[in-house]
Amino acid sequence: MSIHIFHVGDKVLLRPHFASRTAASNVYTVKAQLPPLGDQHQYRVRCDSESYERVAVEDQLSPVTDNQSASDHFAGFAPR
Repeated sequence: MSIHIFHVGDKVLLRPHFASRTAASNVYTVKAQLPPLGDQHQYRVRCDSESYERVAVEDQLSPVTDNQSASDHFAGFAPR
């Protein structure tokens, strides 16, 4: 199996998901690498503005660049 792309402490963006109740377009910190769900790696992530953690699969995450904001990343994004 392949290795995790993201590591504990990495800053990531969580792509909005059609089933989520919030836009979830904030910067998150990877808190833990979790066992795979099928063929996808999972991560526990947390945003400083939320009081809870989320679980996300790897294809829902993208790395944060130094000068990138969540709104820049999701400009023109249409949920699946």
